[in-house]
Amino acid sequence: MSWHIGTRPIWICRAGETVGSKTRGDSLGTSGFEFRQKLGEYVENQAVKFMKDFRQFESTDSLVSLAESVCGEYPGDLKVTRNSVATFGRKSVMLVRHDGTRKRAGAFKVPIKVMTSTMKRAIQTVSLQNLVDLDIEETSNLNPLDKGDYSGMDLKDIKEKDPKWYKLLEKDPFSTRFHGGESYMDLIKRLESSVIDMEQQVVPVLVCSHISVIQCLLAYFRNIPVKECTSIEVPLHTLIELVPTAGGEWYESHEPS
Repeated sequence: MSWHIGTRPIWICRAGETVGSKTRGDSLGTSGFEFRQKLGEYVENQAVKFMKDFRQFESTDSLVSLAESVCGEYPGDLKVTRNSVATFGRKSVMLVRHDGTRKRAGAFKVPIKVMTSTMKRAIQTVSLQNLVDLDIEETSNLNPLDKGDYSGMDLKDIKEKDPKWYKLLEKDPFSTRFHGGESYMDLIKRLESSVIDMEQQVVPVLVCSHISVIQCLLAYFRNIPVKECTSIEVPLHTLIELVPTAGGEWYESHEPS
C-alpha cells in the first residue's frame, strides 16, 4: 500500500563516521559531526521550501494537516479555506480567522518526521543542532541486520571462522540466516511497519539507519526484486532523496557531503 502525499521527500542516510571505526563505533568522529552539520542545513532549507510549495499546490485539507503539524492544534475559530494558512515563514505561520483578521502562530518546529535506529551513532547523526525541538523517533526496526553469533565481525573474519556456513551465505545472501541472528528476508519483514509509517506522512521524512536496512529500503522504493537488495551500494555521508512521482514511482537523487 502506498500513500504518496504531494511531493514531500523522504531522505535516507547512513549514520555518520565514528571515532576509532569508520562505521561501527559508538560516537561520531570529526567527519561524522561535519556531515551532521551539513545535513541539518540542507534539511532545514528543503523543509522550508517544501512548506512554501505545499501551500501553493496542495488541497485545503492537506494545508490544515500541515498547519496542525507545525502549530499544534488547529485553532477552532479559523476560517478553513485555501488562504487559512496565509504564509509560511522561516520562524512562524500566519493564519486567518473567520472575521478576516490574521493571527501569527509564533515559532514552530520545522515539520520533519525523523526516524532513526536506536544505535548511538545514528541518533547523534540526526540530532540536528540548528533545528530546535526536533522530534526524533528511535525504533529498533531500523537497527542493522542482526548477525547473531557473528556480531561485530567482518565478512572476511566470518569466512575464516566458518567457511562452510560462509559458502551458504555466498550462494544465497538474501535467505541465509546468521546463527542466532537474522537474514535479509527477516529484515524485510521487520521493516514493513516503518515503511508504511514513512509513506503515510504529510511532511518530509528523514531516516537514519545502516547499510543493510537502507539496502532493503532502496530495493522497495526503486521497485526492484528484494532479493537484489544485498548488492545495492550505500555510500557514507550521502543523503539519498526520494520524491514521489505521478504513477506511484519515486525519483531518486543523491546529495554527497
